[in-house]
Amino acid sequence: MRQVAFIEMELLSETIFGGESKTFGTADIELQIDEAGFPFCAGRTLKGLIREEAEWYNRHLTDEKRLNRELERLFGKTDADNSDGIKFGDAKLSDALYDFVRREKIPAQRVSWALTELRSMTSIDDTGKAAKGTLRQVQVIKPGYVLYAPLFAAGELSENERMLLEKAVRLVRHAGLMRHRGKGEVRCRLHWHDMPGTGDEREPRAARY
Repeated sequence: MRQVAFIEMELLSETIFGGESKTFGTADIELQIDEAGFPFCAGRTLKGLIREEAEWYNRHLTDEKRLNRELERLFGKTDADNSDGIKFGDAKLSDALYDFVRREKIPAQRVSWALTELRSMTSIDDTGKAAKGTLRQVQVIKPGYVLYAPLFAAGELSENERMLLEKAVRLVRHAGLMRHRGKGEVRCRLHWHDMPGTGDEREPRAARY
């Protein structure tokens, strides 16, 4: 597979990407953190978000304009391997941050603390008071950061496949946990490597894998 594009995800609010990670026991709900201490969004999670939007967009097309074949080729059948379609890499912060941390030999825990915050949350009972035993510490990524995820394809994508993917990426407005509490507002853009001005000058770290 070759890299054909990358997704740029700008965090407009505090965001929580949960999952298995290297954690430091600082919160009840912790972020997905890599070995360097950086929060990230797993490729399989990103694929699920974009697939959901692609399916929504496709459902709202007229019957004669439906892109069912393109949808299946891009994302594969549910719970099936999609070796002929596209592969999503993890969405990570820029190379510059990784290079700085490596050069300065900053411990992973310090990196995590610098990029994240702890928030206290609780459930409210019928009286409007905090429900007993529901206080939780949640680790969030601070807003303002931009993550980059590479996209790989086994072959050339058709014009309709590209269009569907672009639409789906732009439709992603929220990601992660606790969206109903105002977390995870994002802005996503797709950059093709074969289009002028959208190539390797902003290539994400994950593209090196």
